[in-house]
Amino acid sequence: MRRYHHLGFPTDVAKEGEVHLEKLDVHVLGYEASCYGVEWMRYGPACPVPDIVRRTPHVAFEVDDMEAELKGKDVLIPPNSPSLGATVAFVSEGGAPVELLKLDGAAAAMGSAFSGAATFIDWDSLPATELKGERGTWSARTVDAGIVRLRVVEYSTGFMADHWCYRGHAVYVLEGEVVLEMKDGTELALKAGSGYTGGGESANPHRARSDKGARVFIVD
Repeated sequence: MRRYHHLGFPTDVAKEGEVHLEKLDVHVLGYEASCYGVEWMRYGPACPVPDIVRRTPHVAFEVDDMEAELKGKDVLIPPNSPSLGATVAFVSEGGAPVELLKLDGAAAAMGSAFSGAATFIDWDSLPATELKGERGTWSARTVDAGIVRLRVVEYSTGFMADHWCYRGHAVYVLEGEVVLEMKDGTELALKAGSGYTGGGESANPHRARSDKGARVFIVD
């Protein structure tokens, strides 16, 4: 399984706060310093990485099984450990460098959307914003977690959304029933205890309706 982790950009400009990794001869301003997960690398003359990695921005994914991810791939940089708890490898995907990360221990918190101290949330005390649909109403209690937002959404009986949504979500139905209608005519019928991930398709957006009303938890 792959999870998006960060974007890496090579640079020739020294950045405030960058750290020099002596054994690789690279200066790094890590993704943990950016609220958007942006990492900067300034490569020194002794750095052994391939030229394509020196010149080309890369996307990084956290993986659960490094060995399985590397099978059949064009490996640019074999697995190595630049820091405690982190195993890193680079592969080529159609000529573009892709970084794979296997993180353990404290390293697993770096780049996480939910890193930092645990914060208590009393969902019932949050203000609910109510909006009208094409039919019925819906309300949302929202927590902005920075990279993602968390919402508890309630749909009234007979609800139908008034627009097509192009944004992807992770959804869990807490109570009631919801039908996810796609523009191509396909549907997902969801009951309490079920949900879905995805839906961020520009060619096939979606909208929700609920004949009996529902309460759902959404991460997007």
